[in-house]
Amino acid sequence: MTITVARAGNSFKSRNPEADPDEGGNHVPLVAAIGIRVVPNPNEGSFVITKEPKFKIVDCRVTSSTGQQTAIQFIDRGDRLDCSFTHRMAGGLFIIHLQFEDGSRQEIKMILEP
Repeated sequence: MTITVARAGNSFKSRNPEADPDEGGNHVPLVAAIGIRVVPNPNEGSFVITKEPKFKIVDCRVTSSTGQQTAIQFIDRGDRLDCSFTHRMAGGLFIIHLQFEDGSRQEIKMILEP
């Protein structure tokens, strides 16, 4: 399966070109197509990114809503990534940036509780 990423306004929307488009001609978002979820969301600094094992994540970065990159630790367990911030962060909106083995990327919003 080929996965593409299209920019829409100020946000990224990933598309699965092999999925059937909806009535508006839009395709199924990648997150729904491959079952990516962040739990719990909101969280207090530790979270899990669940996924199908066949989609290998090669890079995982987290940035604040202002674009500042934060340090995280993650362990790839095949069907999930166990993640945690390496130091205490102020609460707020964060963006998880995932890169897959085939070069495709996905962004997911996450809320960190203070």
